[in-house]
Amino acid sequence: MENKALDHFVHTINNFEKAVGTIKNLGFNVLPKAQHLELGSANCVIQFNKTYYELVDLSNGLDWLVAPYQQRMEYGEGLTHVSLNSANLEEDRAHLSLAGLHPDEIISARRKILMPDGTENETDSDCFYVWRKDNPYLSLFVSIHKKPETIFIPEYQEHPNGVLDIKKIVFHTTLLEADKAYFKTHYGKEPDILDEEGFAMVGARGDISEVLTTSKFKREYGQLAHIDLKPLKGLPKVVVYEVADLAQTKKLLEQNKVPYLKLPNGLGVHEDNAHGCAQIFKPKHSIEP
Repeated sequence: MENKALDHFVHTINNFEKAVGTIKNLGFNVLPKAQHLELGSANCVIQFNKTYYELVDLSNGLDWLVAPYQQRMEYGEGLTHVSLNSANLEEDRAHLSLAGLHPDEIISARRKILMPDGTENETDSDCFYVWRKDNPYLSLFVSIHKKPETIFIPEYQEHPNGVLDIKKIVFHTTLLEADKAYFKTHYGKEPDILDEEGFAMVGARGDISEVLTTSKFKREYGQLAHIDLKPLKGLPKVVVYEVADLAQTKKLLEQNKVPYLKLPNGLGVHEDNAHGCAQIFKPKHSIEP
């Protein structure tokens, strides 16, 4: 497997219109709602340079698609599923199958979209899930975009808050050793950072997946996110954005009356003000594992 990178992020929500309004209030350019033509689910996407953030409405999704998300949704909204990219889905699926991870079949996530010039187009994206039984919401899935020009559109990547891209995702876990083995298999390498309280995988673009135990997560992110996982074993809890100008981000948050915390070299919005996922904004080139 080639060195992987973060691709996109699935944020499950219960009140779709309210969530879209909240995300727009944080300063993001949110695309119109689009339906996955073969899955029944719908989404609103926030595009960045090499990643995208997906607000997902599963209310009309096919039963087999919705079922794995059900327990997460019972305990509130939030970031639920993270995708890595792929250059060859069939090869990646074969690799993960040989490693004993039991990947699902490849499915189409195509949807119709409106291009900046007003014409209609259609994405051509496929993926497969690799759900875990032990820690389902630290599961990863793998995606490929055969028409990237319909996924990463420069005109849609201009955000009033100055965000350029997603550089880091932080998971809170109670099953560190099992997670380490799972992520190792997906990324095809050892963790780049490792200690007794967590590990980090650095992707091909310098993007970071960080997995932390409760003690370390509380120390580093407790002011922005709830520590209680309820009966769940782990969750993606924090997303870290790279911004062009932190002063621009600060001005936007204050203009829209969004509460925020000043952080060392950054700004943070508590998960309660972002539908279950803490948001951190940091200047370009300042984000490290």
